Amino acid sequence: DRALAQAEWVVLYFHGNSGNRKRRDLDCRPFTGHGGHVFLFDYRGYGDNPGSPNEASLMSDARELWTYITKDRGVPASRILLFGESLGGGVATGLSAELCEAGTPPAGLILRATFSSLSDVGSHRFPWLPVRWCLFDRFPSVEKIPLVTCPILQIHGERDRIVPIKFARKLFTAASDHSASGVSKKFASLRLSGHNDISESSFHKFVGEFLLTIRKSFDSESLRARQ
Repeated sequence: DRALAQAEWVVLYFHGNSGNRKRRDLDCRPFTGHGGHVFLFDYRGYGDNPGSPNEASLMSDARELWTYITKDRGVPASRILLFGESLGGGVATGLSAELCEAGTPPAGLILRATFSSLSDVGSHRFPWLPVRWCLFDRFPSVEKIPLVTCPILQIHGERDRIVPIKFARKLFTAASDHSASGVSKKFASLRLSGHNDISESSFHKFVGEFLLTIRKSFDSESLRARQ
């Protein structure tokens, strides 16, 4: 608890479909290198966590994690960053939208290699199937991101074959141009990167710039409050 109280940022890490919380040290460095602590967890049905995963259960797990961090560990929402990669981007976006609507927005939303909706990606990969009609879990991030009022950073590889960058851009277009605190949304496209090979150095650079922008917005708000 003392370490959390001293940390500038606490990051909730929502991993993708093919992973779990193991071997994430390299992925955490861009956050720990900028003064953050990272909470890694597995959705039900992932890693050593029992259960059956689906969209509703993953969202429920995300809400439980938020409650644990804010209520049990006492971390204020203004110091929490939501990070989602690939499928986890759908979880992070959905949770962020709910929190912003409830008036408890996180400090920021960072999305890497994620999609506009799972049905968009499924229809692209399997154009001969009625994916939009039969897909149960849709993760409609493109419908939820307009509700997000915190600062947004998206990072995507131009060579991504699993989630083509056009779906990331579709999601980005649907987001508000600025956060409630006046921070412009940011889209970083990496020319030589695919879905799973975004370099640590590039990610570290964009995360650092994003956090610096958020800090400046906090300082501006504090100055206006004193005036």
